[in-house]
Amino acid sequence: MKLIIWDFDGVTADTEKYWLAIELEELNKYCGLAWDFATINKYLSGQGLSMQQKVLAELGIYPPAEMWEEIGRRSWQRILDGFNRTPGMDKVLELPGYCHAMATGGALEETLLKLKAVGLQDVFTRDNLVTVDMVARGKPEPDSFLLAAQKMNMRPEDCYVIEDSVAGLTAAQRAGMTPVCFMGSEMYRNNPAQRQAVEALGITHIFYDMAEVKEFFEKEAAIRAAG
Repeated sequence: MKLIIWDFDGVTADTEKYWLAIELEELNKYCGLAWDFATINKYLSGQGLSMQQKVLAELGIYPPAEMWEEIGRRSWQRILDGFNRTPGMDKVLELPGYCHAMATGGALEETLLKLKAVGLQDVFTRDNLVTVDMVARGKPEPDSFLLAAQKMNMRPEDCYVIEDSVAGLTAAQRAGMTPVCFMGSEMYRNNPAQRQAVEALGITHIFYDMAEVKEFFEKEAAIRAAG
């Protein structure tokens, strides 16, 4: 048995674009920046709030508390508006020889709401879910993935991580797990710069739809079965 650890935004559902767009608008408004989408994606994609605040501080940017409150309000409303899970994900979840967990940069309550929005609230529960408020350090540090493995009683070397962001993929590498990059989101499917950034990490398992992901895991299971 091997463990597949899923990210949510950009993997389970094509939602990362929503949160970054909201943050981009509010950052430019509150901090007088002139960032574009590529810039915010470079610095803040795939990270929880505390890591985003740390990165911004390193850049000399200190947004006021009311900006984060407005981002939270708008993001919550976007969740309530609803969205769909990534097509083909169900086929991966059904594969024999694998168990599943989720480790996301979102907070617990919002993640539970997002899981309900895509109908996965019974697949990912508090038993196999890790959110950013459960760990001391968010992605790109490995804490969330290591905790997910611990919850499932799995060794890191027996875990795969499906991620889309450089921060998340870096965290998977630091955890000693096998990173699988999913680039099927609207943000990344036609984004050569993102692919170059992923390849620069040394990652070779890069896929653009869940049918490819399913085929990869089927081949991995066949290799194990062959001994």
